[in-house]
Amino acid sequence: MFEFQCDPVLLESALNHFLNSEIQWKPSGQVDMMENFMSYGYMDDKATVPYYYEELFNWFQDCIDEIIEDQKLSLDLIICDSWGTQSKFGEGKSRPHQHANSILSGVFYYTTHARTKTIFYKNNPIAEIVNRTFNHDDADNLLNANLIKSRETFSSESLAGKLLIFPSNLLHSISAHSDMKNTRYTMSFNTFVSGKNHNDTATARIDFNVKSSKEKYLEYMQNKKLILGDKK
Repeated sequence: MFEFQCDPVLLESALNHFLNSEIQWKPSGQVDMMENFMSYGYMDDKATVPYYYEELFNWFQDCIDEIIEDQKLSLDLIICDSWGTQSKFGEGKSRPHQHANSILSGVFYYTTHARTKTIFYKNNPIAEIVNRTFNHDDADNLLNANLIKSRETFSSESLAGKLLIFPSNLLHSISAHSDMKNTRYTMSFNTFVSGKNHNDTATARIDFNVKSSKEKYLEYMQNKKLILGDKK
C-alpha cells in the first residue's frame, strides 16, 4: 500500500475540471438490500472512454513510476483504465472485490469525508484460488459469504488530495457515504504492463500494446471535434 498527497493547487484545479466536465454518470449496479451503489463516470459510458486531466494524470504516473523504482521492478506500468465515482448520502457501499487485468490500482480522493472509508482485506490464499479459478458472480458471492468474515481488515479515510495505490488483487470495499450535505468524489484507475518486456531468456520475450487512458480520451475528443465540424 502506497500513499501520496497531491499539491493543493493541483487538487483545486483538478476538482474544478472534474466537476465541470461532461461526464456520463451511471449506477454501478442495481440497488438492493446488500448494496447501495455509487455512480461511476466515463466521458462515453458505452465506449468506456475515460475522463482525463493531463496535470493530474501526469502526477498519478509519477507516483506509479516512484513505486516501480522503489520496488525495483523492471517493467513499465501505464494507466489503462480510469473512472470517476460520485456517492451521495447513503450510497457507495460495495462488496469486497478485486480488479482483474491490472497490476496496481489507485484511488484518488477529490473531497474529504472522514467517516466514509475504503476498506481493505488481508488476502486469504484459499480465497485467491477460488477467485482465480471461478471468476464469475456465483464465485464472488461464495467468496464473500464464507471467507470474508474471518479476514483481518484495515481502512483508509477519504481525505481530499490523498492518493492510494495498491496491488490490484487486494480485496477492498467501500463503506456507505454518511455525509448528508456533500457528495463524495473520487477518481480510480488500473494499470497494466506496457511496451517491451524482455528478460535474458529468449523464449520469454513479449511485447504489450496497451492503450492508455490518455490515448483513449484524446482519440475520443478528436473524433468528437471531427463530428461537430461536419455538422457545422
